[in-house]
Amino acid sequence: DSLSPVYAEGISLDHNCALLGIKRLPATFSYVTAQVTAENYSTLPTLTLATIEGQSVAFTNKESLDINNESCTAINLAVTGDTYDTYIIKINGITISYNKLLEDTANEIALGVKALIEDEQDLSTLIVTVNGATINIHSDEYKTQFSLFIESAGFDIIDITNNVIYYAEVSGAIPIPANSLVNFASLENGILAINNNEAGVTGTPLESDIDLRIRRKNILMLNGKGTLDSIRAKLSTLANVLTVAVKENTTASTQDGIPPHSFEAVVHGGADEAIAKAIWDYKPIGIGSYGSVYFDVLDSTNTIQRVYFSRPEKIYVFINIAITKNDFFVEDSITLMKADIEKSLINIALGQSIYYQSLYSIVYKYSGITAATIQLGQSTDPDATSTTMSAANIIATARQVLIVEQKRIEIIAS
Repeated sequence: DSLSPVYAEGISLDHNCALLGIKRLPATFSYVTAQVTAENYSTLPTLTLATIEGQSVAFTNKESLDINNESCTAINLAVTGDTYDTYIIKINGITISYNKLLEDTANEIALGVKALIEDEQDLSTLIVTVNGATINIHSDEYKTQFSLFIESAGFDIIDITNNVIYYAEVSGAIPIPANSLVNFASLENGILAINNNEAGVTGTPLESDIDLRIRRKNILMLNGKGTLDSIRAKLSTLANVLTVAVKENTTASTQDGIPPHSFEAVVHGGADEAIAKAIWDYKPIGIGSYGSVYFDVLDSTNTIQRVYFSRPEKIYVFINIAITKNDFFVEDSITLMKADIEKSLINIALGQSIYYQSLYSIVYKYSGITAATIQLGQSTDPDATSTTMSAANIIATARQVLIVEQKRIEIIAS
């Protein structure tokens, strides 16, 4: 059996795949963009350790980070007094000058500076909040760096925040929920705090034998053209394509909405142009493409060819979980459980349903839970914040894809 790619395992399967130039995908490391807050003009050295409460895996940064007002993603600025006539700062080269009114307090000066920043169109990516005499300025989602210089008396920099990437020290699927990377193993060099505003990218384990066999099969199918398997395989390799379904109708009458002697590719993700080009290159001669959208491509004779395909209807899934806990329950389990559920369902395929009973296996992985009730709901509105919930499965049609995101997962422990 070790000579057969269908039955071979481990190193024998690796040797079989190597004959085609296919290598098993290595394990990857989870990583996250963290926000490090420090005193102005501090330096975060390389290989500092950070942890997530309840996890044994540590995270380290591979690059040092200079944290100062010349380039940052957030800054806390204090108004130090109300005795000056003018309060001036410069953000990204734009001068913000507030002229103090006679009765202005430090809080009112801070609010005046906030209003001036918000009125600047070129500073629209900055979010400003005021707490007493403290002005907090940060870029939207902490993604864009900016500079801030004090140009007059009356201000003092409290602390600065900048971004650095932290990597798990071991490979594999280690979830990093938002706002979980909070503990340095040691704080020094003026470093005050760490946080991750967004969830990290979860790593992957070493490619399994099953996944390697499937990938080998798909790569072999790419060598052929004109078959459903080759079209599906090609579309699956396109950038940002998440899942693909291809159906054909070989009869002389319309079947499942597909016209006679045609096929429909339903593609979740990816660019329209790349999808249309792949379908044109791989479709059978004389067989029409069908779908709810189209894109025009040029064939080898520079003739415009209209290619049809479909996008799936997106069904946004709501998950409510009520937990009865005991003294062994760890509160951080709720955050980790949400990330775990999202990870298990984020790559759900077209037409694949969600059975609420299957989620109990994830819930009861966490200690301290004596009972749990799970309800599911659905909506086609991506902005919906609630919907009707019930202990029932969500069944998807062949042209639907279920979208699971943490923001629609609610877990209540009592």
